[in-house]
Amino acid sequence: MTTANHMRTFLNIYIGSCFLIKFYSNPNLARSIIQDIIDSTHDFLNNVASSVNSSIIFYLKSKSVDQNILKKVQSKLKILKESFKGMETEYFWLKKFQMNIFI
Repeated sequence: MTTANHMRTFLNIYIGSCFLIKFYSNPNLARSIIQDIIDSTHDFLNNVASSVNSSIIFYLKSKSVDQNILKKVQSKLKILKESFKGMETEYFWLKKFQMNIFI
């Protein structure tokens, strides 16, 4: 795994984890509700990032922005889009968090 991919994976875990810890630490929230929050937030961010990505890339290409800058912008938007990737269940979330906590 390249350093950039490793960092992106870490950021995905970190962003998702910071968000989720607030819910998991609340004893009044059922795990099924937390999973609904994860799923809905993932879908929302995925849709927003996809829409924004298309618009931004179209605009930047129309301004003849350098290809390297386009790739960097897409990479940053991918972090937003994939913040909850691999967190489909509590088991996967905990496993992914434990595996990447020492990055």
